[in-house]
Formats: sequence, C-alpha cells, structure tokens
Amino acid sequence: MDIKRIINIVVISLLVGVIVYNFSWRPSKIPTGDPESRFTQKNWGKVAYAGVVAGKNNSAIWPHEIVHEFKKPTKYSTPTAASVLKAKNTCHFRKVRKDEHAGVVFVGGSNTKAGIFAFSKNKVIKRAETHLRNQAFRSNPDNNHWIDEIFSVENMNGSRGEDSMQYVDVFITQTDKPVYLILTSQNAVIWNIHKAKDVIISNIAAISTHGIAFANLDSSIPVSILYGKRKLKQCKVNPVRRPEKHMRYVQRASLRDELDAVAKQKDVYRKYLLWFKTKFGVSPEDNVVGELRVSHVLVGPKPLNNDALIRYIPLSESQIQIANQDHIVIGGERTYDEFHKKIVIEKIEKILGKKPS
Repeated sequence: MDIKRIINIVVISLLVGVIVYNFSWRPSKIPTGDPESRFTQKNWGKVAYAGVVAGKNNSAIWPHEIVHEFKKPTKYSTPTAASVLKAKNTCHFRKVRKDEHAGVVFVGGSNTKAGIFAFSKNKVIKRAETHLRNQAFRSNPDNNHWIDEIFSVENMNGSRGEDSMQYVDVFITQTDKPVYLILTSQNAVIWNIHKAKDVIISNIAAISTHGIAFANLDSSIPVSILYGKRKLKQCKVNPVRRPEKHMRYVQRASLRDELDAVAKQKDVYRKYLLWFKTKFGVSPEDNVVGELRVSHVLVGPKPLNNDALIRYIPLSESQIQIANQDHIVIGGERTYDEFHKKIVIEKIEKILGKKPS
C-alpha cells in the first residue's frame, strides 16, 4: 500500500471521528412533530409525560432542543447521594429586585416519580389510627393472624403514591439578568437544576403543599422554603393557578351554568395573588412556566444553536438535598413498603400498649 493511500485513509478516519464526536450527543430517536400534541387537557390544566418541556406562554419544546445527552427519566431512579437541605421552613421571602429576572415556575406535580419517599410522623399516626378504626382488628381482637391480614403489602402500600417524591427538570437559559427562581408545586417535588453557561441564579424560593428537594443545587445560592399543609396554613397561603378558559372544569361550569364554582376558585386565586405579590413583588402568573403535571420546564429562551445546549444530568447521576422530614426512604417500592409497614405497625402497637399474641 503506497504512502498516499495510507494518508488518505487516515484523513478520512479522522474526519469520520470528528463527525461522530460532534453528533455523539444526539440520541438514536429525536422526536419529530409538534411537542404541544403530547399534552393532554385535564380538569385543572395540561398533563404531559416525560419528554416534553413546558415553556412560557403555554409553549411546548422538545428537550433535545435545550439539552444534549438527554435521557428520558426512569421510574424510581435514585440519586448518587442525599443530604438534608439546610434551609428554614419559613413564611418570609425577599422580593424580586429590579435587576433580577423572576423565574416563576408552578407545577401541580410530575409524572416522573423518584426512588425517594418522604413522610412525617403525623402521617404515620393518622395511618395507624385509620387502620385500627377500619380494619378487622377491632371486631376480632383475638385473631392471632391480624398482622398478616391487616398489614399485607396490598393494604399498606396505598400511601406510596402520596409519599413518593416526583421530580422536575428546571432548565435555565436566561442570561440578561440574574435569575430569582420561584418554584411552586402542589406535590412533593425534587427540582433538578440545570443552568446554561453564563446563567446566574441569585436566589431560590420554593413552596410546596408537601415536600421539597433539590438536585444539582449550587450550595452558594441562597434558598428559602415553605412546605407542608400545616405550615402553609400558618402562613395563610394556598398556592393555586389562575382559572383559565382552556381548563376543563371552567368549560364544564360554563356549559352547566355552574359558574359559582369558578367564582369560588377565582376568589381563592385572588387571595394567593395578593399573598404572592406581597412576598415577592411580582405576579404569580407573569411569564409563569409550568402545567398541571410536567417533568421538564424552561426558564428563559430556547438555545439558538447546539453550542448553547445544556448538559443533561439525570437524577441517577445527581446529589440531592431534601427538606427535613421525619422519615426519608431511598429505594424502590419494596424498600418503601417494608419500612412503611414496619413503622405503622410499631405505632399501632404503641397506641394499643401491647403487642398481639
């Protein structure tokens, strides 16, 4: 083989290598079509499974247009490490400054469940009392097999969905001003933070009816949190979205001439609007991003080219910080079921003051 041919082969090989390298981030199947078609309208808003990003003005974007090496989340994936979030559960937040961009996100929850379960002692007590009240033990206290009958996995895992934390990817591309993230959820959510180059996050406020956690959170960012039904009641806040015409419950109320229900919901929203403006100095609906259930949201514009794409970090490759809870279980359904069953039974035994024979 002559030297010229060898050189040509080497050059071609190098070119192929460069091409493969430049496009190696692309998955084998990039979605096509309109991502908006993946949303389904429900009573209280839109729902989308993992693989569609919610942007501002109710827009929908494919994740591959924002991040490279995107991996569709898997159910009950677990982080590499977990620690307690060092942030106080508070009613007080600082307002958004004029030199900041308010990155307002509101989701009901996500269709992506993480392998992290969190719940309080109060929930354990309530569940123990419920089982004592409703199950066969009270009517047949001499049954030596009551533990097996009442506390089978089938009976005990009904709380799994409530205790399982969901997670939402937050892609931040806003670079003209520092971003003050205001993240609100109606379910326990892990906010997986992804920021583009040159993005500055000046502050994070997170509000949730249930639990709060963060993945890939820069420890230098100030964080304020408000979570739990009892604490929200103490702070006199009930986070809700503004009723809109596209929401099914609004449409049905109009058809059935049941506008009182919508009027009541609008009143609830007005109270939340006043609270939000008082705390943050901005409206909860100004450039808000999010839907009833969505796994990914975009704060900022869509990247202009491939060089501006964000590297995707799935939960399975992340460290998380979780707001303090009495019980935190990391693992799959079986791990949770065994632990949850054990502590509820222990609570029942404590209530009874004795162990069954």
